[in-house]
Amino acid sequence: MSGQAQAKGAAVPVVVTGFGVVSAYGLGAEGLAAALAEGRAQPTEIDRSAGYHRQGPSARLALRTTPPAASPWLQPGEARRMSPPSKLAVIAARLALALGGFERLSTA
Repeated sequence: MSGQAQAKGAAVPVVVTGFGVVSAYGLGAEGLAAALAEGRAQPTEIDRSAGYHRQGPSARLALRTTPPAASPWLQPGEARRMSPPSKLAVIAARLALALGGFERLSTA
């Protein structure tokens, strides 16, 4: 896109072909949608003494999740080198690619 189109605020068409959901209700949008429709999305107060606190204002309510099995989405070596939040992000990204109809991209 040219800088001129950006400067004029021209709309850029975007096509969303897939999205990945990793939530307290499992993998995929179906579990999250069912939980929201049934009213099961009940956040609980976070115990700030357990290391879930930050400086300044922060959320007191959250839905905690147990990380899903990484084996279908990550190689064992990949999983060992990633933090839990990174694993969740990569799994969500790979779910989005799968839902969008893309094959798993090889980096080898």
